[in-house]
Amino acid sequence: SMKAVTVRGGTELSLPITLDPVAQQLTTVVTNADSARLALADPSGFAWRRRMGQGTYITQEEIERRQPVETEQLFRGIPDMVVDTAGIIVVKRGRITFRDLQSDSVPTYDLCAGVQVFVDGVAMPQPFNVDLITPGRIRGIEIYRGPATTPPALRSAKTVCGTVAIWTR
Repeated sequence: SMKAVTVRGGTELSLPITLDPVAQQLTTVVTNADSARLALADPSGFAWRRRMGQGTYITQEEIERRQPVETEQLFRGIPDMVVDTAGIIVVKRGRITFRDLQSDSVPTYDLCAGVQVFVDGVAMPQPFNVDLITPGRIRGIEIYRGPATTPPALRSAKTVCGTVAIWTR
């Protein structure tokens, strides 16, 4: 309730004031029990990004199962990616011209060389020979085909052709 009070100068007035408790509804907070543990177990973020599934991932278990002699062999079978004879990753980008639409010709490809390679989070100079890292030292590989799918932590000015992140043991 409200009460108007007039106080004249030089006088004191004591009034009892009672406040009623009111419950406040706060917004919901969601936590995941494994978040902190995952961050400590995988500071590179590989496991978290793999769970999000935006790229192509090659795990240590898959590498051990395939037993490649050279790292470039791990990229075989990945659509639109080839590794040239110098161990440089090249992305094939489809190109359709007006002439292709008018005929039954096979679409041509532009080769986009210079995929940005990161090793343990550090951008390597381009071009980078992936065979410099032996398969036995690799904990995981992340592959992103262009800047739109590349996570911010693995993006640089040179991710136009895509990004490959190699994580070592």
